[in-house]
This record gives sequence, C-alpha cells and structure tokens, in this order.
Amino acid sequence: MAWFVPPLRVSSGRSPAEGRVLDWLARLGDEWTVLHSLGVLNHPFKRWAEIDVLVIGPPGLLVLEVKGGRIARRQGVWEFTDRTGRTTRRREGPFDQAGGAHGAIRRTLIEAGALARSQSSGYAVILPDVTLGGGVYDADVNILLDASSAWSHPARVLTRWCGYWSDRTGQADGLSQGDVESIVEALRGDLDLRPALSLVADDVEEELTRLTRQQGRVLSAAAENPRLLVSGRAGTGKTLLAMAEANRLAQDGRRVLLACSSPVLARRLSGIGSDARVDVRHYDRRTAAVSGAGNTTYDAVVIDEAQDLGPSWANLVETHADGGRVHGTWRLFHDPEQDLLGLPGDLTQALPSGVSRISLTLNCRNTRQIAVAASLLTRTQLDVEAPVTGAAVEMRWWDEPDARADLLAAEVRALARSLPLPRIAVLTRNPIPDSELAALRRASGVPVRRLAATAHESAVVVATAEEFKGLEASAVVVLIDSLAGPTDRRHAYVACTRARAHLTLLLHESTRAAYSEGARWFGRMLTSRTERET
Repeated sequence: MAWFVPPLRVSSGRSPAEGRVLDWLARLGDEWTVLHSLGVLNHPFKRWAEIDVLVIGPPGLLVLEVKGGRIARRQGVWEFTDRTGRTTRRREGPFDQAGGAHGAIRRTLIEAGALARSQSSGYAVILPDVTLGGGVYDADVNILLDASSAWSHPARVLTRWCGYWSDRTGQADGLSQGDVESIVEALRGDLDLRPALSLVADDVEEELTRLTRQQGRVLSAAAENPRLLVSGRAGTGKTLLAMAEANRLAQDGRRVLLACSSPVLARRLSGIGSDARVDVRHYDRRTAAVSGAGNTTYDAVVIDEAQDLGPSWANLVETHADGGRVHGTWRLFHDPEQDLLGLPGDLTQALPSGVSRISLTLNCRNTRQIAVAASLLTRTQLDVEAPVTGAAVEMRWWDEPDARADLLAAEVRALARSLPLPRIAVLTRNPIPDSELAALRRASGVPVRRLAATAHESAVVVATAEEFKGLEASAVVVLIDSLAGPTDRRHAYVACTRARAHLTLLLHESTRAAYSEGARWFGRMLTSRTERET
C-alpha cells in the first residue's frame, strides 16, 4: 500500500469525492507516496492555496485536483456545487487550478534542491461524480479522469500521466526512493507521524463501531429463532453480538447464561453493561463445566468461542438450558479457524435438526490491511469483507533473542508515545518469562503487565494469543518465531486479528520461507477469486 502523509484514516474535513480518490490511490504499491490536503504558500496568484492530492512515485510527481458534485460554467465563471447544495464560484477552472498549484510546488522543490529540473512532474484533474464531455477548450482529456473513465489500477493511470508530461515538457527523469524522501522532507518534514497514530486509531474505532451496529441488524433478523448457530471469522463482532443477544433475551424476562472461554473476558463482559438477569461465566474448554454454575438451569444459554468446546458444547447446553439441546433456547457463536486446542470432532455434529444458521460477513474489528496480513501470514481464506482501511502493517525481522528484545522495547516505547497504554497489547505464542517481562519494562521505560494482573493498572498488556482470545486492542505487537505448522499459524491468526487499528509483526528469520509461501498462496487465492467473479 502507498505511504500516506498524513495517514489515510486521519480525518481532515475532506469531501466524499476526495475520500473516494484516496481509497483508489490506496491500491498503489509501497513505492508510491501520497500527500493530501497540502498547503501552497508561494502560489503565483493567491496568498494561500491547497493541493487536494500530491502523488510521488518512480515515474515522477503529479498534482491532482479533485472536484466532486455538480460542475458548471456560466459566462466564463466556474460553479462547483457540493453535496449540501452550496455553490462556490471561481474564475479558474479545475485545470487552471491544478496547473497553478503544480507550478508553485515545482518551483518550491527546485529551489529547495529536492527536485531537479530534468525530473518529471505534472498535474491532472479527477471528477468522480460527473462526465466532462467534449467541447471544453481548456480541458485536456489526456490528464482527466471522470465518471465515464475506466478507473483501472492507479499505478497504470499515474504512469500514463507522467509519460504525457515527460513527452510534452522534455523533463523525463524519474524519481528514486531518495528523491521521494527529499520531496516529502521539503514539503512536510516537520510532521511527526507517530503521534498521528492516536488520530488514526480513533478514526478506525468510529468506523468499526458503525459496522458492529450493522452486524447487529443482521443478527436481529433471526431473533425469534430459539436455536441459532452464528458463524464468523475473527473480527466479525461475535463476542459483542453474543453479549447483545444475551441482554436482548434477558429483556424478555428470561434468566440467561452467557458463557465464554476466558475468565478475563467474563469479568470484562460483566462490567460493561450486561443485564442483571445475565449470568456471565467462563467455562473449562476441556470439560465444558461452567465455573460456579453447578447444575443451575437457565431460560437461555449463549456460548461465545464455541469452537473451543467442539461437540461437547451439547453437554453444556444439556446441563444449563431449560429444554436442553433439542428444545431449549440457545445461541452458539463460533469460528473454526480459532480452534487452538485441536479438539476432535466438529461442533456441528451435535446440532439437532431445525437449527437456524447465520454467517457474519463484515469484519468490524480489523482494518483491511490487518485482515490481509493475517490471511497472508497464516494462509486463512478472507471469507468476510473488511471495508475499513488503515495504516500499513509494519514488519520487523530478528535472528537473535537480544535483537528481538531490542525491537520489542523500541516498538512498545514508540506506541506508548501515541496511545494510552491499555490500548496496546503484546501477544506471543508461549508465555514470556518473568525475567524477559522485567527486561522489557527497563528497556522500554513503559509499564507492562500480564493479562491476569490488576486491570485498572495503566500498562501495556503482555499475553499469549490463547489468553487474549475474545479481547482486542487498538495496537498489537505480535512476536512470531515459527510458522511451521497449522497450530503455529492458527495462534498467529488469533494474535494478528486482535488488532483494530495498528499491527506490528516481529518475525524470526526462520519464518521467511513460510511467509513467502503464504504470499504465493495469497496471490493464487486472489487470482482464483477474481477468475470466479469474472
């Protein structure tokens, strides 16, 4: 994904048209950089101007002028009407605006020594909502993308525009990565990107919460069915929906058991608004016994992480649901890809006839970048849509324990400068020894705690993927020392999908081959899916 400055998810009052263009540009590779809402101080005709989008890549530099809504020109004056009906009038048309801004930026960069006169630069106009049509003397269709255009992969379109300007001006030299960095430094060198992570996380949280409500509407459509099996991959909101469904059943006057596999999660669910008639408890994954419930019978039973029970979920329901497995009221929420215990049998073997099944199709926990990284790393099919975009997943490689410790301390320290400590988690395959935890505290200068420690302590949580199931954090650092087998990959899948807005992977060098194979698998999977859709 292209590098966005500021990060793509940071709100900046952009219009819907600009948002669609930025989402289109997000399909670029990491050799491209996108600066948006960039101020221009030395415009030849204005004291202040703003560039909608500046794209920098190997073929050159391009200023993009984006105009959404209705566009008209009357008696030589251009009129731009936005979605609210507000009309702005200008003497300059979109091509004039783009050209003036490009001239000012090019002059600034040449004077700063960040761009050579021989290097390619130019501008283009994007009109996502309208078709400009012919007969406009001051419009150049060679550098126009409008509603009637074929919006192909952005790298091809941008390269074609750079070629057009190279041919027209004779300035045909491309840009190296060092050139790109010099341009960004010259234009936005004083921008501290790391603290912007808090803005990114807040923005992502807001959009993911909206998607969770949308998933809730899907579940409410089957509310009258007494027995439900709800399937969904990590991030589809199963735990929150399980709690919401338990509360809904309780509001009908029923006494409800909400059972989950983690005692930490049970405590959290009890403290965030469960109905007084909802008894939140955790179960033993191997025996299906519910902690402290004895043989108590409930009017309804809701089980989260049911894949951890396998077919023995039926024993739990038979014990605690009035009417049992066949006639009782119960809901199972499960994801077979998160079965870390490898229990024999499939939970569906114990399903009676007439059970209603629902599949959740929206990822309302992870950004698209995190979902793709988890899929690629663990070779897990992307069976749900992840519509919210965010920052690129960061990857660090290590070969010695000391190098891993240094990388981890540096990452925790950097994240702690941007986010409240409880919104950060470090997840591993196996528990970190006490000595390493103490060393992390000293090296990072940041309070860290185990998951079982006092929840009120303001500290970064360190836990295993198994301990953290059902929980989530805004930023997650995952330590991966093996991807050799399916169990390793499932633990990595659970750990990666706990992240909502930011994910950092610390990978041992020995996993490079498995990572490369995952990348090839992901490419084949996407190709096959595209062919089926076509």
